[in-house]
Amino acid sequence: IVNFDSAELIRHNVAQLAEQVPELVTIVVDNYSTAEARSAIRHLADTHGWTLVESDLNLGFGSGMNLGIDRAIELGSDAFVMLNPDATLSRMSLETVMSRLEEEPLSLLSPRIVRPDGSTWFDGGALDVYRGRTMSRPVNEGCSNEWPWLTGACLATTAEAWSVLGGFDDDYFLYWEDVDLSVRASRAGVTLEVLDDVFAVHDEGGTQDRGETDSAGARDFSADYYYYNIRNRLIFAAKVLDPSLRRRWYLATPRETYRILLRGVGKRAFLRPWRPLSYAIRGIWDGLRLGRTTRTSKP
Repeated sequence: IVNFDSAELIRHNVAQLAEQVPELVTIVVDNYSTAEARSAIRHLADTHGWTLVESDLNLGFGSGMNLGIDRAIELGSDAFVMLNPDATLSRMSLETVMSRLEEEPLSLLSPRIVRPDGSTWFDGGALDVYRGRTMSRPVNEGCSNEWPWLTGACLATTAEAWSVLGGFDDDYFLYWEDVDLSVRASRAGVTLEVLDDVFAVHDEGGTQDRGETDSAGARDFSADYYYYNIRNRLIFAAKVLDPSLRRRWYLATPRETYRILLRGVGKRAFLRPWRPLSYAIRGIWDGLRLGRTTRTSKP
């Protein structure tokens, strides 16, 4: 679990599972936010006997997960479930996931993820490489331009598969690192599968940084959400796509940037257009700039 000032969410979502499965090794990586938040997660980890890995910086999701799995391997673990602070699994679901990993160790697995009201949040992801767009739905197998991906909100794998993949790419910081990992897994022969008979519950937005509340009471996503989604979409293209697909991807950037900016409060975001436009311009500029110098994703 990667923490960034989310101790209360982790207490609510993880503590009960850890108590139900005493043999479970729980590792929390704390990306530093404030002294108060660091103290809170230390107290929680001490109370439950969890392993706490402290970072003096905010490393983001992927790099934080890499630290956590490195520590898990040091402690002798050979299978892992990566879990968002705002997600939870039942003991039965966890046991089923572990059993499937034993049967097929060279795999990345995701449960079907539902919201607290039971509606589906994730049951598979498709990446449209012509439009440069991710969709939370199963891949259309007859469509050559769609690649599968699994969300990092709840993702399970083994030490064997992790050694093949080399972990998350550190260059993303937030967003798209799970898409990058999924594409590399497919290319390396690691199976991607959504377990339809296993469920995790995700309180969507529990860790999503939100911005201001508008006059209608809706909350806009934060600047980081917009910036890193726009930037990292372009970094992904530079790392993963061949030149012909990359050109398609870049040409679709204005449209896809607009779609990203519409998330949250929708067109109300443009009541103050300088704000979303500043996120978009910075994200596109930095994505293209970093894409020219970035290394190709491993393996």
